[in-house]
Amino acid sequence: MNDNNKQVYTVQEIMEILSISKNAAYNFIKNNPPFKVFNVGNVYRINKRSFDSWINGDSND
Repeated sequence: MNDNNKQVYTVQEIMEILSISKNAAYNFIKNNPPFKVFNVGNVYRINKRSFDSWINGDSND
């Protein structure tokens, strides 16, 4: 699947995009982040559209 069809980011990808540590990324996504996060078991996924809107400063997600 190419990035154009991607619907979610992993925590690793968020770490790379934001240039933050693993601990910082998990703390961020667990504490009321400004974008949509969901988990399946103990695996977190970040909604790509929601995250991209937040990082680009879009107010209408």
